[in-house]
Amino acid sequence: MYEHLLNRYEPERKLYLAIPEEVRQSVFEEEAEIVLIEDRILLMDNG
Repeated sequence: MYEHLLNRYEPERKLYLAIPEEVRQSVFEEEAEIVLIEDRILLMDNG
């Protein structure tokens, strides 16, 4: 819901999911992460 509101009222802003590195490694280091990144559904900020 928040993403839809953000897209409507502030479309230039990006929504990021802030999670610890351990969570990213255990949850997102699978094929699902690759698909989401390729489809530009998930944006990764490795900063």
